[in-house]
Amino acid sequence: MIVLRRVLVALLLTGLLAVWVAPASAEEIPPSVPDGSTAAPTPAEPPAQDPAAPEAGTPTDQAPEEPAGPGTEAPVDPGTEQPDLTVAGVELRWGLNHESNNRAFAPGTFNFFAAGKVADPGAGGQTLTTASGGAIWSNGRAAGWSASSGNVSIEKWNTQTYQAATWAGLSTDETGATIPSPTSGKFSGHQIVFANGTGEIDPLAGTMSVAWDGDATVLYYSGMTFFYLSDPQLEIAGGTGTLTAELSGFTSSMEDLTQWGPVAPRRVTVATFSSATLPADGVATLRPDYAGSWPAEFLAFQEEAGAAAYWYQSGGSADALKVPLDVTVLTSPDAAPPVPPVPAGHASQPVNSVLPAPPRLPAPRLAAPAIAPVAAVSAAGPPGYRSAGDHGWMLGRTPVSDQLVWWLLAAGLLTMTASTATVSAVYVRRLRPSA
Repeated sequence: MIVLRRVLVALLLTGLLAVWVAPASAEEIPPSVPDGSTAAPTPAEPPAQDPAAPEAGTPTDQAPEEPAGPGTEAPVDPGTEQPDLTVAGVELRWGLNHESNNRAFAPGTFNFFAAGKVADPGAGGQTLTTASGGAIWSNGRAAGWSASSGNVSIEKWNTQTYQAATWAGLSTDETGATIPSPTSGKFSGHQIVFANGTGEIDPLAGTMSVAWDGDATVLYYSGMTFFYLSDPQLEIAGGTGTLTAELSGFTSSMEDLTQWGPVAPRRVTVATFSSATLPADGVATLRPDYAGSWPAEFLAFQEEAGAAAYWYQSGGSADALKVPLDVTVLTSPDAAPPVPPVPAGHASQPVNSVLPAPPRLPAPRLAAPAIAPVAAVSAAGPPGYRSAGDHGWMLGRTPVSDQLVWWLLAAGLLTMTASTATVSAVYVRRLRPSA
């Protein structure tokens, strides 16, 4: 045992001595230089990395990306971001029809527009005239006609461009000459212009929704009947379109000029477009559908206001002038409105036959008499004239045809009376006994 212990101790001491005298490792001993000194240690360079291998610290196996939870938005790729569809500063221009820019059948009266809402005259049968203080009604009340009000203006075509309307220009054609008669084919050429429309246009979807804020007044017979057209809105989708507006105004009657009262405002369809395209190069020209009458909702309002016959074909000489004119939409400030169409070219276009037939209202009987000069007619209206439907006004309380019938009846009665008296006298003489 003693020998075995001595052997183990010797082996242990030999191992410790070997460790103590062992040379340093290559990493611990600096390399020698020719002068016998040692160089400063340099860190070992990292091993070359495979370009296809992932960077250090980047996990090679990633879990699939979880969908965004409720209330969170997924990040939007800038390359696929949707464009802004909103538009502003859109302009809507419309002259309604040629009859709304025509001379009326009542002597000295015209059909025209006003920006804003003209004041209520308070009574029927009143016409707009001028005074030193501006436009007034024939009963002396202030009317407030204006060519510009808020976002709305009235502009006149002068053979080359559109200019701000003037009071004098309401009764003249595009050359400045007075419109001679309602059937002359000459018109004042005005348009109602609604500016600063806002909404959205989506060229890819083919949709457009734009609304305007403002009021205009449409006056016939210099204001004997008129209505307000406010806040139009245009909708286009699927190649078709609709133009709506809020209408309000007053009741009137061509048979009884004393009738006058408010008509409650309502939003109605004023035009439909069976073929509607979005603006190209900043301009869209939309042709309203027409099958002998304006839209049913529009006609219903006009019937309550007492002016429905102005907006459907009634067999009168003015029927061709009731056709709605093109509606123009401008989305670019650099775009110019097109030249207004002539009546023949517009009326020859195809119309949408699905519109309802016009209501059955009494048709006028005779044409109006010759128009007197404007200066010779009193501003109070046409004294001594009576209504003759959409043909305007007739001289006298009853038409000439009615007077002729009464004269013939009276002559017939007198003839019958005279003949009866003569026959009676003959029979009396024959029956009398001779003397």
